[in-house]
Amino acid sequence: MRKRIGIVLIISGAILLIRPNFDFAQYMMALNYYAVHYWPVGFILIGGLLIWPQKQVHHKKRKKT
Repeated sequence: MRKRIGIVLIISGAILLIRPNFDFAQYMMALNYYAVHYWPVGFILIGGLLIWPQKQVHHKKRKKT
């Protein structure tokens, strides 16, 4: 959770440094345009995440005494 909040704060700070007087409605219209026209990219990203090798978690076996 802390990592996600940190990422959001970093991105927000970078946007505000680059364009401190940005128009939120204009950015939302651009985001809507990309979402409508490039939604298949989401399939590519999800597919890539599904086939990407995951770390194997090895649990230590308890020693019976």
